[in-house]
Amino acid sequence: MAHPKIIDGGAKVASEGSHDERKIAMAAVNAYGIEAIKATFLLNGGAIIALLALLSALYAKDSAYVAGAARLLTKSLIPAFKFFIGGVVSAAMIAGIGYLNWSILAQAYWQPADWHNFVERAEWATIPRWYNPLIETTRAIAIVCFFLSLFCFCRGAWIVAKAFLKVHL
Repeated sequence: MAHPKIIDGGAKVASEGSHDERKIAMAAVNAYGIEAIKATFLLNGGAIIALLALLSALYAKDSAYVAGAARLLTKSLIPAFKFFIGGVVSAAMIAGIGYLNWSILAQAYWQPADWHNFVERAEWATIPRWYNPLIETTRAIAIVCFFLSLFCFCRGAWIVAKAFLKVHL
């Protein structure tokens, strides 16, 4: 028996409306995710490039004092480079895990026939149970990688600040 508030063709209307809303929500989530990945790449990658440019400029100077300070600064900055590289790797992992998550999620969507059965017959579509835990696990790993990338940037920046306090140029 059909739901009393559903008119003829209601399953199709409900399916299309839900699908459109889901597409809008997923597009927004996707856009924000891409921006987050870009930001973490830019923060960590930009820090690496900026430090390399600074060190190469210092080594290019003819002053023995500046060359000595550059060697001391380089030694102090090695841990920072490791953190920034870790941040770039974490950002790359976000992208890979995001791809895996979206491919699993795409398989879990209801098809129009599933919506029809739900609205017209009150029957739930059978979606394999392993989808949900896998979707949630990959999403959680991507979120952890995002915060790990931010942590790597902050820790690397802290090391850079401490290194500059040691060296007087």
